[in-house]
Amino acid sequence: MEPLFTISSLHTVDGGSLAVMLVVQMVKTWPVFQRLPTRFLAVMVGEMLVIFTTRPLPTHVGGWTVLILNGVLLAATAVGGWHLVTKNVTEKTNMDLRG
Repeated sequence: MEPLFTISSLHTVDGGSLAVMLVVQMVKTWPVFQRLPTRFLAVMVGEMLVIFTTRPLPTHVGGWTVLILNGVLLAATAVGGWHLVTKNVTEKTNMDLRG
């Protein structure tokens, strides 16, 4: 069986945002993270994911700027995707309850 995540897949918007979404949903119930807003936690996870999976690290400001923007993009995509999914499920449940 092939792995679900590889370094290459984590460097895509799809794979990276899915990883961010999964990690955030797993750790946001831990007591140390409960006081943090979910969006801030997603940015932290996105930044760590991008920095820890990028080798070699950039040696100039432009490269670091791109890494930071990529982490923010992954976080925003993950949070937006989560809101889209939960909104549709909530609306469908409300419609089912109304008959």
